[in-house]
Amino acid sequence: MDEIFMYIFNERNCPFINWIDNIVKLLNSIFGDVSQGFTQVPAEFREGKIVYNKAVWDLEKISSFQNGSIKPNSKELIDEVKSRVERYGNNTVEFLYTGKWKNPYSKTETFLSSSISAELEDMGNEDLYRLKVTFYQIDNWFSLYCKPLTESSELIKRSQKSIWNITPSGLIIPLQEKLIANRNMLFDISLNLIDDLSPLALCIAFTEVFFNKKLNLLTTQSISLSKEGEKLPILLYFKEKVGILHKGEKTVEIDKSFTIKTKKGFSVHINPDYFK
Repeated sequence: MDEIFMYIFNERNCPFINWIDNIVKLLNSIFGDVSQGFTQVPAEFREGKIVYNKAVWDLEKISSFQNGSIKPNSKELIDEVKSRVERYGNNTVEFLYTGKWKNPYSKTETFLSSSISAELEDMGNEDLYRLKVTFYQIDNWFSLYCKPLTESSELIKRSQKSIWNITPSGLIIPLQEKLIANRNMLFDISLNLIDDLSPLALCIAFTEVFFNKKLNLLTTQSISLSKEGEKLPILLYFKEKVGILHKGEKTVEIDKSFTIKTKKGFSVHINPDYFK
C-alpha cells in the first residue's frame, strides 16, 4: 500500500472551468507550483495531452517527450490546460504537484519529496464535481508503521549518513513525532478545505470512493475487511447529518463519538480503528 486518497464531492453550481480555477488556486496555496497538467486532446490535433512547467522540469528530459507543451511557469500551464478543456469540452483534468513532507527517518529537519496528483472531474448527470487527490509513497512519510530502511536504500544513499536515525543493527527507522506531524498536516489540510469549499462530502481513504448525492451515501470499493490496511476511511465529513458509509455489502453507521471540529465548527469524523 503506497498511496492514500482524499476525495471531495461538491455541488455542480458553476461552470467546470471556473471550478477548476478556484480549486487549483486553493491547491497551489497548499502544495506549491503545478509541475504538469493533463487533459484529453483528440488524436487528430497536434496539441499534446500534457503541459509541463518549465520552472520545475528538466528541459532536456522534456525534449524527449512526445506530444507535450512547455510553459514557463505554473500560472501559464494552468491557463493552457483550462483553454484545452474549453476547446474540447473535457470533463476531467489532472494536475501534478511535488509535495514536501517531514522526513521521518532524519534526525535533522529535512523533507521528502512525494508526488501529489489532483484529478478534477465534472460528473455530469450526477450534478457533482469530484476532486480526487492522490498522495504517493505514504509508506515513507504517512503510515503509522513506516517500513525501516537499510543503508543500501536509494533514499539513504542520496544524503549524508549523519542525518539518519540509524539503530545499532544498521536499520534506519522513522521518528514517531515526525510521522505524527505529517499526519496532522494532512488532517489540517482536510479541515481547511472543508471550511473553504463547504463540500457535500470529504474523506481520506486507502481505496477508491464513490458518492451518491441523492442517498447521501459514500461507497468504498468492495474489498475484504480482513485484508490488512483495507479499512474504512480514516477521516470523513458529510455536509448533511444523515451520512452513512457503505463498504462492499456492509452498511456501517458512523461512530459520532470520535469527532474533531474545523475552524468554522463543522464536525469531522475520525475512524478510531485506524489509531488502535
